[in-house]
Amino acid sequence: MGINNAGNFVGAATLGDGAQAAFLNLGGVVTTFQVPGATATYAYQLNKGNQIIGYYNDLNGAAHGFTRDHRGSMVFPIDKPGAIETLLLGNNDSNWGVGRYTDAAGATHGLFYITSDTILTYDYPGAVFTSLNGINKGGYVCGYYVDTAGIAHGIWAKLNLNGVSAPDTSKPVVSVNLAFPLLEMLRNGAPAL
Repeated sequence: MGINNAGNFVGAATLGDGAQAAFLNLGGVVTTFQVPGATATYAYQLNKGNQIIGYYNDLNGAAHGFTRDHRGSMVFPIDKPGAIETLLLGNNDSNWGVGRYTDAAGATHGLFYITSDTILTYDYPGAVFTSLNGINKGGYVCGYYVDTAGIAHGIWAKLNLNGVSAPDTSKPVVSVNLAFPLLEMLRNGAPAL
């Protein structure tokens, strides 16, 4: 499900006994692990320090986030207060995480995770569903939202911890032309969260 620049990667597998476990591949050495008491564990991303972020399902089927450090120590459950489920989907080299959570009313919101006590919410304006799926070391975030017509749209944004939780719509919107190299596309800017 995720890979770092060193080529180490993480994911999830169904084992011979039917258990759904997460795995970590470090230089060809595979380690499986599970959050204690989970029915399924999903490792979604790892950073250059081999810190892992993901989510697991409890006995009732609800999703909760977790982190795992390079020594194998885990922090769980990670939940946005008031959420009925929380999914952590990406992390950067500072181990800042992104994902989404669903509240008691059934609305799904994007989230930015710093620590278990510091989880910020992001909703794309007018969206009925927002998910933040990846974050890089520069604080650029990618994800998607669903509008009221049920159409999904991509999000590419820059994290701004000191700003308001809304995109900067004063930035020009440009179509992506695959003929340009990535650095050329980045010069156009991105809306800030």
